[in-house]
Amino acid sequence: MSLSQFQLYEISVLAVNAIGKGTATMPKEVQTGELAPSSPPQKVQARALNRNSILVRWDPPEKPNGLILGYKIYYTNLEVSTPYPLWKMKQCLKEILTTHRSIGSVDVSICMAPVPRNLLTVQQEVKADEMITTLYNLETERTYYIHVQARNSKGLSPMSQLVTVITKHGIPGQPSGLSARALDSKRVQLSWEKPLHSFNIVGYSIRFNSSTGIGKELTLTSPIEKHIIDGLEPNTLYSFRVAAQSARGLGAYCEEVNVRTNQSGSISFKLILFFLPTGAPKIVDIESVSSKALMLKWEPPAEEQRNGALINYAIRWRLVDTSNENISSTFHSSSEEFVDDNQWEELIRSADQETQARIDGLDPFTIYEVSVAAGTEKGFGPSSETVRRRTAEDGKWLV
Repeated sequence: MSLSQFQLYEISVLAVNAIGKGTATMPKEVQTGELAPSSPPQKVQARALNRNSILVRWDPPEKPNGLILGYKIYYTNLEVSTPYPLWKMKQCLKEILTTHRSIGSVDVSICMAPVPRNLLTVQQEVKADEMITTLYNLETERTYYIHVQARNSKGLSPMSQLVTVITKHGIPGQPSGLSARALDSKRVQLSWEKPLHSFNIVGYSIRFNSSTGIGKELTLTSPIEKHIIDGLEPNTLYSFRVAAQSARGLGAYCEEVNVRTNQSGSISFKLILFFLPTGAPKIVDIESVSSKALMLKWEPPAEEQRNGALINYAIRWRLVDTSNENISSTFHSSSEEFVDDNQWEELIRSADQETQARIDGLDPFTIYEVSVAAGTEKGFGPSSETVRRRTAEDGKWLV
């Protein structure tokens, strides 16, 4: 049996013999042990409060695997490419450790370790659920790189995503959550979230470059968190970064995201069609099982026409106009013979089940036309040829 870390379980025991099961004991609550956090703190954001301090905010890890006892905030103005083990050896490195005073405490104690130049140790109190702190005594107009790390009784989490801040009053922080999606062979849609405390944002700057060309920069003069980049090359990998602009200057660019444009002449709709089934199921039998139900059986499309794993089937049916007495109940029909050409009803059947379905809720002694289509995760392919069958007379049940 596989259990999750740091989870509360109820356990009871009962005896079993050849006669049967006995009475179970009263449930007992047991909690599994902890492991070090397996995911980093989430949604780390930072902004300059003034020329010498930075506000940092974050969310707890998604997988804490135990009670989070505190956080470490690493920040430095070294080159970002400097290996992490060397950060602790540099004089400009500061480390903050936040720890709960006791299990269940609502307060966090934040302490700054002594740093060179005879600076004093700084200590302040913040609430644990705020997940926020301020970094003081920073150098003016410098670029700082920030990581946040969580810890529990078993160890430390992975480092959070890198955040970059410039210590200049009024300069916005990094945008977060940047995503890019190819619309077609020449366009990419970007979207992102505002920086922390974004009341002074007047626009954004977008930098992008391709694997085959020179980088470009685009300035947006309105504070809208989405944009479509046009005029790109087909089937080309592009990287994008976004920075926020205020009246006082441009903030730091966020981490880049990569996306490849579609091939020339292709659009998302065509790409989806490529993965739809190109063949239809084959109906092998349809029988009236009562005055209000039909039983349909079919065979799946040929293997080479599926274009992926089949997930489900769509069974569709509609009422045939019986005012024409010459209409057959077993052959295909033309569209003029339907009561309402739009009144198709549909039943979705999982492909994991047998290739048959019962259609209920029909009218007695009435002709229906039925078809079936196969679907992958991208959608449904073409429908089968339609077949007709009349339901039994009211009061008659057929086997």
